[in-house]
Amino acid sequence: MRNWKEVERRIARELGGERVGILGREDVRHDRYSVEVKTRLELPAFLKGAYGQAQSNAAEGKVPLLVLKEKGKRFADCLVILRFADFPATPTTRADLPQESVHGSNRAPVAIGTGKCEVCLVGLKPGRRGERKRFCSVSCRRLACSARQIEGALAEGRAEGLRTRIRELGGKEHE
Repeated sequence: MRNWKEVERRIARELGGERVGILGREDVRHDRYSVEVKTRLELPAFLKGAYGQAQSNAAEGKVPLLVLKEKGKRFADCLVILRFADFPATPTTRADLPQESVHGSNRAPVAIGTGKCEVCLVGLKPGRRGERKRFCSVSCRRLACSARQIEGALAEGRAEGLRTRIRELGGKEHE
């Protein structure tokens, strides 16, 4: 491929998506994924070596998968790398779906794509450059971030004391 635009077009075609390029916040628009494409003359030797190890250790009939984790970071923030040929562009079974999305669970946020704040559901105006916003204020953005952190801590068993308090709060919703 001669340039990055051609690579983006090819990836979009292979995934069944649409190249957005500089017009959007993602390189390729897809029903399930937000795709960012990076093209380099050569990938870092560490990545190629680590993936090569995953390939050589893969049992017959299994797909090699490389998981990268930074020290001190949450497991939910790990990166997963596999060959494009092995990537399920359109998962057909629940087992093919990622178990944790960007938002910290396998549920999509209520207001994505509806033009409403994900937290308080207030109607949103387009951003300065016409992009869709997710939150009406910094406070709502921080609340959503805190909710994802709490959800992650509960999933990892680090915040069991919060379960009772969350149940109590759930009961006050109808008062």
